[in-house]
Amino acid sequence: GHNGLKSIEQHLGTAHYKRLRMGIGHQGAMNLAEYVLEPFNLEELTDLTSIIDRGSEVLLRLIKEDIAQVMNATNTVPRAPPEESIDL
Repeated sequence: GHNGLKSIEQHLGTAHYKRLRMGIGHQGAMNLAEYVLEPFNLEELTDLTSIIDRGSEVLLRLIKEDIAQVMNATNTVPRAPPEESIDL
């Protein structure tokens, strides 16, 4: 959260650093503060390993590659292939 970022900036002595943001999938059903403190549900637990693995991959890329290149590759939402049309 905001206070966590302020703490990081204070320790680093700068506000300029690479940062990996991972969403929590909040659906608006409850207060956000309550939501982040709730235990993971079964679906979230099932997905957790792949989410952590993906985050690790992105962090390794951030160490080795240009941040803009990593952001473009990571933040791009894959498009569904266009549906084929059949002429009758």
